[in-house]
Amino acid sequence: MMKKKLVSVCSSIVFLLVWTCVLYSAETPMRKTFSHGLSVDKDHIYLNNSRFLVKGISYSPYYPGERNHDNMKKADFRKDLTGIAQAHANTIILYWIRPEKVYLSCRELNLKIIQGITLDETEDFQNPRFKKRIMVRIKYLVDFIHKNGFSDLILAYFIGGEIDPLNIKASNFKYKTMQNYKGKHYSGKRKLNSAENFLLEMADYLRDYEESTYGKSHIVSHINWPYGEDVLNIDFMDIALFDVYSYWPPRVANFPTPGSVTGTVYQGYIENLKARYTNTPVVISEFGYSTAPEDDLASVSEETQACELVNRWVDILTARHVLAGASVFEWNDEWWKQGKGAEMVSREQDPMSHDKDDYEEWFGIISIDGSSSR
Repeated sequence: MMKKKLVSVCSSIVFLLVWTCVLYSAETPMRKTFSHGLSVDKDHIYLNNSRFLVKGISYSPYYPGERNHDNMKKADFRKDLTGIAQAHANTIILYWIRPEKVYLSCRELNLKIIQGITLDETEDFQNPRFKKRIMVRIKYLVDFIHKNGFSDLILAYFIGGEIDPLNIKASNFKYKTMQNYKGKHYSGKRKLNSAENFLLEMADYLRDYEESTYGKSHIVSHINWPYGEDVLNIDFMDIALFDVYSYWPPRVANFPTPGSVTGTVYQGYIENLKARYTNTPVVISEFGYSTAPEDDLASVSEETQACELVNRWVDILTARHVLAGASVFEWNDEWWKQGKGAEMVSREQDPMSHDKDDYEEWFGIISIDGSSSR
C-alpha cells in the first residue's frame, strides 16, 4: 500500500510548468553523436536533434523486508513508473540491473534510463584484479541491455558514483608518476590521477565493447559529488553527473557566492560547478531532502520537502550557466538503509524497521505504509 506525499503533487506542478517555460537558443554547436538519435554538445543532451532536458527521479523500489541487491519482489513497477510519468518526468536513474518489467514499463511509458554500473570500494584503482572485476561487470550489464532489447531505452551509462576521496588519495599516493591512459574513444587533455585514469579506461572499455559487439554506443559518465571534487575531475566523460544536496557538505551549504537569479547559495554553487565544466553538459543526478521525523541532522517536514524540491528545481533551471537537467532523489522511502539512526538496529532487523531517526530511510517523495519500530 502506498500513500502519496504532498511533495508528489508539487513535483507534478513544477515538472509541468517550470520545465515547459525554459527557452533555449536555436544555435547548433559541434556535437558528439551516439546511437538511437543521442548526441551532446558542451551544454546539452539531444534526442533526435531536439534538446533533451533530463527530468529525472531515482528509482530503487525496495520494500519493507528487502535490502540492497535483493530481487525487488514486492513493488508494483508498472504502477510506480506510471506515477513517475504522470509527474512529467522523462528519465529514471537505476543504480544497477533491475527486473525486466522495469525496462518494459519504461518502454510503454516513454521513459529514458540513466543506467548505473556499481563500483566496489578500493584504495588501488590500478589494481589489475580490481579493473578486471569491473570490466566483467560492465560486460555483464551491456550484454543484459542488448540481449533483452533495451538499448533504445538507455540515455546514458554511469560507472559508479560518490567515490570516497580518501580512497582516491590513497590510490594516487601509490601512483604518483603514472602516465595518462590512452583510449580508443576517450582521452585526457590534462594529467590524470589514478582514479581518473581508471574511470577513463573503464569508459573506453564500455564504449569499445558495446560498439564492437552490438554496433551501438551511448553516453558514458560517472557520478561525482562535492565531497570529492578536489581530487576527481570527470571532464573527459561525455557528460558530468553530480549529486548535489543543498545542506551538505559545507562547501555547498556555505557557498560564498549567491546565485545570479534566485540568489540562493545552491544556485551559486551549481553555477560555479558548470563554469568549471565549460565543455561538458552537467546533470544534477541527485538532489533531495529527508523527512525522517526524529532526525536532527538534515531532515525536514513533508511540506518543507515539497517546497524545497520546487525551489531547487528553480535554482537548476534558471542558472546562468545552463545545465542539462536534474533528478530528484528519490521515488520511494527505502527501509533497508542504515544511516545514523540504524547503527543500533541489527542488519537482519533493519529492513523491517522504518527508523524515525535514520535520515537515509526517508528521502522518498512516496512513503510505503507500515509500522515503525521506533
